[in-house]
Amino acid sequence: HALTYMGSNQLRNLLQLFLLRDLTPQGKTSALPFYSALRAKFFEALAKHNAYAPHAEHLFLLGLLSLLEAIFDQPMSAVLAHLPLNPEVKAALVGETNHYTPWLELIQAYEQAHWEHVDHYVDLLKLSPAEVAVTYAQTMQWTRDFFEFAV
Repeated sequence: HALTYMGSNQLRNLLQLFLLRDLTPQGKTSALPFYSALRAKFFEALAKHNAYAPHAEHLFLLGLLSLLEAIFDQPMSAVLAHLPLNPEVKAALVGETNHYTPWLELIQAYEQAHWEHVDHYVDLLKLSPAEVAVTYAQTMQWTRDFFEFAV
């Protein structure tokens, strides 16, 4: 019933979130999987309401995996070496510049409150500044609810 109600993509995304949370080594702050989930849902939600809808699944994974280096204390290339990922997502995660890079730059600027940089990436990605702000707030609430439920 859950698969029918949610759809296979949403169910897969939730399972990935649970897996990331459960794989985080003990002693690591719970903020890392929290912000990974936040980034994933933020990218996915923004993509679905813009021209990036065909990339929503890849953007979800980009956000979800973007903090793996910090979670596992290993270079991103080593963490991703055996994961079957879209080559462009993998390239962006290891620091190569491509069309996914502005998304990572946007979230980093947003998290660090570098508003001039946020404005630059919002313009570059042709997003609405109001939609970005609202989506981030909604995603923050969703992530809080998810982590309260998942405990």
